[in-house]
Amino acid sequence: MSAKAAKGGGLRLGIDTGGTFTDAVLLDEADRLVARAKAETRHDDLVRGIAAAADGVLASLQPGRKVDFVGLSTTLATNAVVEGRGGRAALVLIGLERDLLRRARLGEVLGSDPLVLLPGGHDAFGHARDEPDPEELASELLQLAGRVEAVAVVGRFAVRNPAHERLVADLVRARLGLPVTCSHELSWALDAARRAVTTLLNARLLPEIRRLMEAVRAYLEERGIAAPLMVVRGDGALMRVETALERPVETLLSGPAASTVGAARLGGIPNAMIADMGGTTTDIVVLEEGRPRLSPRGARIGGFETMVRAVDLETVALGGDSEIRRDAAGRLLVGPARRVPLAVLGVRHPRILAVLERQLTAPPREFDALFGLRVGGDGAEGREERRLFELLAEGPVELAEIFDRHALRSCFERLAQRGLVRVSGFTPCDAAHVLGRQRTGSVEAARLGAALEARRPTGGGVPAGQPVELFARRVFEVCEQATARALAGAALRGMGEEPGWLDGGAVAGALGRALNPAIPPPARNLLELRFRLMRPLVAVGAPAPLFFPRPAVYLDTALSIPEAHAVCNAIGAVVGEVARRVTIVVSRDPEGAFLVHTAEAPHPADSLQAALAMAEAEARERARALLREEGAGDVAVTLEREIDRATVAGGEEIVLEARITAIARGRPSPAAPA
Repeated sequence: MSAKAAKGGGLRLGIDTGGTFTDAVLLDEADRLVARAKAETRHDDLVRGIAAAADGVLASLQPGRKVDFVGLSTTLATNAVVEGRGGRAALVLIGLERDLLRRARLGEVLGSDPLVLLPGGHDAFGHARDEPDPEELASELLQLAGRVEAVAVVGRFAVRNPAHERLVADLVRARLGLPVTCSHELSWALDAARRAVTTLLNARLLPEIRRLMEAVRAYLEERGIAAPLMVVRGDGALMRVETALERPVETLLSGPAASTVGAARLGGIPNAMIADMGGTTTDIVVLEEGRPRLSPRGARIGGFETMVRAVDLETVALGGDSEIRRDAAGRLLVGPARRVPLAVLGVRHPRILAVLERQLTAPPREFDALFGLRVGGDGAEGREERRLFELLAEGPVELAEIFDRHALRSCFERLAQRGLVRVSGFTPCDAAHVLGRQRTGSVEAARLGAALEARRPTGGGVPAGQPVELFARRVFEVCEQATARALAGAALRGMGEEPGWLDGGAVAGALGRALNPAIPPPARNLLELRFRLMRPLVAVGAPAPLFFPRPAVYLDTALSIPEAHAVCNAIGAVVGEVARRVTIVVSRDPEGAFLVHTAEAPHPADSLQAALAMAEAEARERARALLREEGAGDVAVTLEREIDRATVAGGEEIVLEARITAIARGRPSPAAPA
């Protein structure tokens, strides 16, 4: 959307909840950045971080100006799926067998939640296998009363005829009063198992997304902001909060999608590779004609394959707060775990400086320069966890003391998985402080940590006990090589090639020099490799200026780091467009007749041309209607055709199936002027 065309001329508030920070921005009607703010993300209470960041930008609001649009990108759905959180949801299968649980890890997603098998369903042409009796269905569904918070309904070939899914959904709402998700509402693609995974995840996310959205609405109301609230979907488009409440699974990868949209706007390059580095991970997306490339199979989260349309994302565990560790040979590696930088800890808890100095005068130990600290709320369960919370009540404690003296290692690791405690240690952020490239934290804490890390047993040509500056420079080289490798791997996957030969903890030799030409060649150099990234690179995220300049040189590509690179996710939450897609399938029954599978039921057509015309009209009208429901203006609709053909005896070519997709796009409508 171009804010210049927005009616009302007010300000837009963009909010992004990232893994490390929650960002907020105010943009004016000309896309100018009026204010920006950051706050630490509280994974146990996302709204606290949202409120802190939003308050930071709202403090700059001048008299007479108001916020007329709010955009939000959230990590809630992604984190919930990865961590296995969510409400209890029943899975209702219509005309499908229990064996479906063995496919697409559906049984793992369902866990101990109820499974209900009902008669019915349709064949591949949308014809009912049998017509179930509503009262018999109702008696089966009543067993769910009081046991679940939501219901997922998946029918056999519901994508060809959703009638039985709708029948069951109506019964659940009428008899149980529970929210229902039907598989045909989320995807019209075949593959019942993946549709079931997507539908069940959506049902399980309903309670959590409702709590978050109600809290955000309450916050906006408290601040006197009566503006439309929209949420970023996994494909980068915006949807109104009411849609997000019905389809929370579509917010999977919302944050990276917002980052891509923001980077595309800030970079102004329609065809590029976008890399967003945060504290924990780096997300890489290919931008084509100003829009992110979408995954052909849908969002893959926590090992689960869904049918959610989402950006085609390459994520690597590499960020400013990544751990610095060594492999078995003593070579330096970065990630995958995240650490609180010592430079940050030294500002918040200056007493750790004395602890680090004491460690430096003693013989080296395994857990030197590592601290445990409490970051979550009151989530202790049992005596051992309460004991650990009491130990951390006054601030960070040496990890050796927690693990060895108090024997609480397993307890600490359990709480770390729940996001209630964290480890602080030496990170790339600390290396930047040692080298004078960053001054936001305690340089002394970073230098002490570097001295402790530099004296660890090493390998791979890194001398032990080296000066702290030399060690910090080596850390940067490892990070830069990992960054170049991640970009090269993402480019290869974008070309349809598998970059397995780039994987591995430490890339060396000719390949290592290709990813980092600064590495000196051997005395007898007979072969040189070079990579060239064939798209310009737009790098965003707070650490971008520190880590991307050299990899861009190594990969022989142009680099753009926009001025507002640190908050581009939040910018992406308000500059995106509203978009909805509708797909209508045209199939051919065994007698050769064409069937148009509309949202209601299959309709026969006299010819292929008539079927395609009917499908296009239906798809176009439904897409427009959905966008009107989203409150979008300036709606434009484009059509896409996919036709599957086959050659039969005699060389005649026939059409087996056609898929007509209408994509409606428009601008979010801001609040009417007061």
